[in-house]
Amino acid sequence: MQEAEITALFHRARPSAGPCVVTPMAGASSNRLYRIACDGDDYVLRLHQADNAFAVSRADEHRAWQLAAEAGAAPTLLHWSDNPPFSLARYGGESVTQPALPALLDLLERLHRLPVKAKPLPYADLIECYLSGQQTTELDSFLRLLPVWLSSLNGSGVSPGWCHHDLHEGNLLSPEPGRLWAVDFEYAGFGHPYLDLVAVSVNWPAGRQRTLLYAYCQARGLQANAPELKAWQGAQGIYWLLCAAWATRMPGPQARRWRVEALSQLERLNGR
Repeated sequence: MQEAEITALFHRARPSAGPCVVTPMAGASSNRLYRIACDGDDYVLRLHQADNAFAVSRADEHRAWQLAAEAGAAPTLLHWSDNPPFSLARYGGESVTQPALPALLDLLERLHRLPVKAKPLPYADLIECYLSGQQTTELDSFLRLLPVWLSSLNGSGVSPGWCHHDLHEGNLLSPEPGRLWAVDFEYAGFGHPYLDLVAVSVNWPAGRQRTLLYAYCQARGLQANAPELKAWQGAQGIYWLLCAAWATRMPGPQARRWRVEALSQLERLNGR
């Protein structure tokens, strides 16, 4: 989309705004992002890509973002449009690759206490939905492990509830030192909090992952005992199987890269 078209969308959302400067943003989002400077303020305009929206409810995403922003866990959402599909938010800062644990735990607490407005969709059903009509030979051995992973996760003392489900480093922002925000709520809804812990720590050393798990359990009044460690391992398997199934369904080079990474992680978890 040309700069003039992005500018027109911005002024549709902010009719009284003056001239603006549009800069395309690189990032891990499957949607196209543009940073816009106008009248001394910074914004992010996000084009909602239809080809990456399989099994995504934009209405649920809109509600989830609003709830998160009200809880101080996301940038303020200023405009949402279904036709044409785009949104405008306050600029939320740069992405964070190694967030400080206190700030991350605060964000997770804010997110996981949100009320669930979306209809629950069991992970097994979502994986089946992604893989419907797809070639699954490479995933068959991992699909057989899914009931074991789900059983392990269900043994956790952490109750299911609101989850982001895509809380990788590209969706973490730091608006100011010691504070974090989340963005991109396409997959948010009912689930298990451990999947957010797995997503946010996929590039961390194993020791730091365990530190996060122990701190999260402590914040919930739990001990990171054998059942919790088993549940954590189950969450890792489920997360990467979801990623592999999603990437099998979706088009484009980004999805292909995710599929390769997900298969590698599944093989690692399975001791191959």
